[in-house]
Amino acid sequence: RELCVLTCDCMALRERLLRAGWNAGRYALGPLAGVLIPWVVIHHASKAVWGEVVGVMVIVQLAAHIVNWGSKDLLLRAFAREPMEMAGAWWSSFATRSLLLLPAGATLFWLTRDQGPFSALAWLLLLFVSGSFDALVIQHKQFASSFAIDAIGLAVQVAGIITARSLRADLVIH
Repeated sequence: RELCVLTCDCMALRERLLRAGWNAGRYALGPLAGVLIPWVVIHHASKAVWGEVVGVMVIVQLAAHIVNWGSKDLLLRAFAREPMEMAGAWWSSFATRSLLLLPAGATLFWLTRDQGPFSALAWLLLLFVSGSFDALVIQHKQFASSFAIDAIGLAVQVAGIITARSLRADLVIH
């Protein structure tokens, strides 16, 4: 009987540690990308190209931050209050916040009109959709899947930069 309790406790601890590890890995991908992508761009193109990318990146990241502001925390509270209404709360939040994409997108388009505005808009949209799923990932503890998706996205981006014949800022942003 004691062996069963000990084994169950060890398995539960192992599962918690794995979840924590995958979640930490998921959050570590952002800083890794922040170091890896500039290095790859500078190595395969130039500092000037990276300088163009940084200008657009700051604007896109700021717009995405504003559009996704507080959604994860609010949704997690809503999920805890009414677990049976999880899908409705998520869709309501998604639809409401998507309205913010219109002014954010128009501003982004205007600010990046010389550096590839359509790529910047696509980047904003992808960041918005990705951020929209954060609360669901946390609620359902799907950290390994989220890590895999983010890692694949980073790998595709780095591979695209490395294999590009002629590297321009709009290609990096895209």
